[in-house]
Parts: sequence; C-alpha cells; structure tokens
Amino acid sequence: RCIDTRTTAAHCGACGQTCRPGQVCSGGVCACPAGQTQCGVRCVDTARDAAHCGACSRACGTGASCASGTCACPTGQALCNGACVDPATHNSNCGGCNRFCTGGRTCVGGACVCPAGRTLCSGVCVDTSAESGNCGACGNRCVYPGAAPICRAGTCTCPAPLGVCGGRCLDLSTNYLHCGRCNNVCAAGTR
Repeated sequence: RCIDTRTTAAHCGACGQTCRPGQVCSGGVCACPAGQTQCGVRCVDTARDAAHCGACSRACGTGASCASGTCACPTGQALCNGACVDPATHNSNCGGCNRFCTGGRTCVGGACVCPAGRTLCSGVCVDTSAESGNCGACGNRCVYPGAAPICRAGTCTCPAPLGVCGGRCLDLSTNYLHCGRCNNVCAAGTR
C-alpha cells in the first residue's frame, strides 16, 4: 500500500515514524497544528491554556483563566501574588495587592476597619468602653493613686468596693475622712 509520508502522522517523513498525539504531519515533519505551540511533549493553545498562557510553562495563578494569551481573574477579583483574590474582602490584599489589615481590623468594602464596638487606637482595635489605657477615647488612661483603676462604660472608676474621692481610689467603708461617700467625716467614736 502507498502512504504519503509528507502528511500521514503514523508514517511522518519515513515508514513507522509516528507523530505524538495532537501533532500533525506537514511536509514530512511532525508539528503542532496551526494555532498551537509545542510545550514539552504536548501541543497546546497558548492563547487559552492556563498552564501555558502566552508561552510554554507560563501558568496562570489560582483561580485565573487564560484569555488571548493573558492571565485574567474573574470580574471583581485581582491577581495578587499569583492568586485571584477579592480585594473588597481579602485581609492581605485589601483594596489592592499587598495591603494588609492589621491590629484586629478586617477588610470590608476594600478598606481595613475595626469590628463593631471597637475603635482604632495607635494601630490596634480596642474597646474604649472597657480598656483602661484608652477609656472613652484613644489615649485616655485611667490613673488613680491608691489602686488599679478600671474603665467601665467608657469612664474611669475604681474597682469595688473602692470609690473615687479627690482623684484617688479609697475604701469608703473604712476611711473615716470619707465615711460612705466622699468628704463625709465619720462622727467621733465611729468608723
């Protein structure tokens, strides 16, 4: 039987010389079909192949696809550090690549924000209603001599059973100068 070794993939250039799967025989030489490129042992369409996008071994990142030889992420996502991410919610790429949310903040709508009930003070989200170093506002420290003051509902106060008198934490149940309340001197002979 006669075989055209210039166009037959099973006998390309000579009898028994077989082209690899996906190749065609053209002019007696095994080659990839028009529009495809030889990448290793395979013929691929570098305009659409995500593992060989635009050139051999140029892989698109996680979640990306290859269109016209260029890696692209789905609508609303950005290619950051080799992966498609949503910059509106991604804490390491908030609003753009490599914009990190730190100090307890999370990415909401492309901006780093503190959770509800927290305020950003010196780069950290804090509860100004309960933190003695930022009581009621950033930088407002609770300082009362005589005891470790606490922040309650955004106001500096003394821990129970102490009360604040003259800028100090005092035990109003035992202090004879402040008997039960500030500036109330206990009657003579009582305590």
